[in-house]
Amino acid sequence: MKGIQWGLAAVTALVIASGAGKAHAASQTVIDHGYLNEYGDVFLMSDGSTWVENPDQKTYRLLDYKLKELDGDYGLSEDGRILKLANTDYLRMLPSPVDVVSLSGPYALKQDGTVWTTDGQQMAGYTDIVRIASNDSRLLTLSRTGELKSRSDSGVYTIDRFASPDDVASIAINDNGTVAVSLKSGQAQYYEWDKTRYVPRVIAGDARSVYYLWGPLLVLKQDGTVAPLEPSMLHESRLGESYPGLSGVASIQEIIQSELLLVRLNDGSLAVYDTSTHELSAVSIPNPVSLDVKVQKPALTVGQETGFSIAESWSNGASRWVSKTEAHVSIDKPYLLKLQEDGTLKATGVGEALVTVTSGGLTQTASVVIQSDAELLGGSRENGMMFLPIQTFFQKLGGEVKASADGKSFTVQLGERSFQFKVGSAIATVDGQSVTMPGKVHLVSSLAVFPGDLLKSELGASLSWNDSVKKINVSFGQAKQVVQTQGTYEVAKKKAIGSLSKYIGKVYWFNRFSSDCRLQKTTIKDLEPDFKGRFVLIFSFADGTKAWSNTAYSPTEIAQLLANKDMFFPSDPKKMYSFTPEIWEKIKNSVISKGMTTQQVQISWGAPDYTEKYTISGVRYDLWYYNDHVVGFLNGIVKYLY
Repeated sequence: MKGIQWGLAAVTALVIASGAGKAHAASQTVIDHGYLNEYGDVFLMSDGSTWVENPDQKTYRLLDYKLKELDGDYGLSEDGRILKLANTDYLRMLPSPVDVVSLSGPYALKQDGTVWTTDGQQMAGYTDIVRIASNDSRLLTLSRTGELKSRSDSGVYTIDRFASPDDVASIAINDNGTVAVSLKSGQAQYYEWDKTRYVPRVIAGDARSVYYLWGPLLVLKQDGTVAPLEPSMLHESRLGESYPGLSGVASIQEIIQSELLLVRLNDGSLAVYDTSTHELSAVSIPNPVSLDVKVQKPALTVGQETGFSIAESWSNGASRWVSKTEAHVSIDKPYLLKLQEDGTLKATGVGEALVTVTSGGLTQTASVVIQSDAELLGGSRENGMMFLPIQTFFQKLGGEVKASADGKSFTVQLGERSFQFKVGSAIATVDGQSVTMPGKVHLVSSLAVFPGDLLKSELGASLSWNDSVKKINVSFGQAKQVVQTQGTYEVAKKKAIGSLSKYIGKVYWFNRFSSDCRLQKTTIKDLEPDFKGRFVLIFSFADGTKAWSNTAYSPTEIAQLLANKDMFFPSDPKKMYSFTPEIWEKIKNSVISKGMTTQQVQISWGAPDYTEKYTISGVRYDLWYYNDHVVGFLNGIVKYLY
């Protein structure tokens, strides 16, 4: 029998570990044994837990079922259903029968007195049965009327009738059909066929129970010793001597390798007795002593995924990896962290989550800290009180937020917690109870905000104000969510603008930078950063209107732009140049005409793409090329337009 370790020490209890990686204080004893055919051994503990030998023959797997009996590769659950121990990968509860009270080989006895096969077929002709025994295909039954019958391939036979089934302590049948019975009076007998009937042969007067396992009939005596009835003793109707060194036996479970008896002792434990050496040894199996749960990335941001591993260490020095499907994995805050079908964890909200794994009777917990993937907008600080945006904040915590059609009422579901808010009210409803907040829910830039202090009392959060950047820090243990306020932007904007602030307030006159505003006086009102190193220029006019540049510029480009007279005049151009009103009107509309000077053309159209110069007979000719146009000058005055 592989998997059982035979020691010579006295019978000892087996400690099965449980709790957070430590051995359970109360020891558990091996009380029954079964087989998984070629897959190994199964052991039933005194607490109903069942351990299945793994293929490595060094470690065991704890079944999900609580059992009360094992018989070969079948188990009987505490609720009376049969579990097929097919192998370690395909343990399954059979669909029928139910309400089973005992098993014997391929047969099951139900509470209603009917007999079934373990694969769910009812045996015809069996009702009011109170006890069964089997050996291979042979079946022995005792009915409520006291009738003892045996069944084999050749037919059904009545063996005996008793005044009451309560007089019978045990029944047994061997593979050739020999039947034995023990009575509560202590009498043990087997039955011989005497041509026309079965005749009982009394073999003991101090018997507790009889067993046909594999080999001779065994009689468990009332004093806890065991004696065999060898075939040579059958006609003498007497038992052999009790096995030396074997006492305190409560029941005999099975025979192993013809010479080894598996017995249950009076203390409930299992032991093995060697009938050849007369040595008794305890049945023990190694037990898991620690559970290690490792999360590959215990610090995540929202949206990230990570794997984790489960490993058991055993008392015999063995270790094994445990699959996610075999272990029981639970997460205390599933709205923050989700176990996916592929066995990985995905962060869905800001906070701290505990991953608890139970395997082999041990429980271990690992912590995962989930940070925000982005700062939130829409917070505010008013009279020293910090307010947070309802929708975006609770969504970032992994919650579900529903707003009313008018946007004034909000319902939040955060796992099993619920929150309700109403704009204009300082009363929140938390888990169905009214809670008074230190401030009212109100709108800030069209976003509904609530007093952040509510998170302290309800979610154990801590809030702090960072005055240097005007931000609200909300912490859940080591996890943090940052919420910006309007002041945050102003601080960041001021820092981004830096030395460019020297341009703010300066006065210019538009030249070719804006055809719509050409020659108009303007003031650089502000610079709008994109926080990537570029800025939009904001202009204001005497009438209070504003305009924005269509392009964001770098600091170098801004300096070059404002210094370029083709784009801006540093002062009033009409005072810089004494042109006629007609010329200024042409310049405003980007028009050139014959008679204009080179200066006037350059102000109107800007610098040419390139130029050519000629002097013929003392006369200077200039050609200025603009894209598809050519302007010809004679002694500095426009003469030709092409």
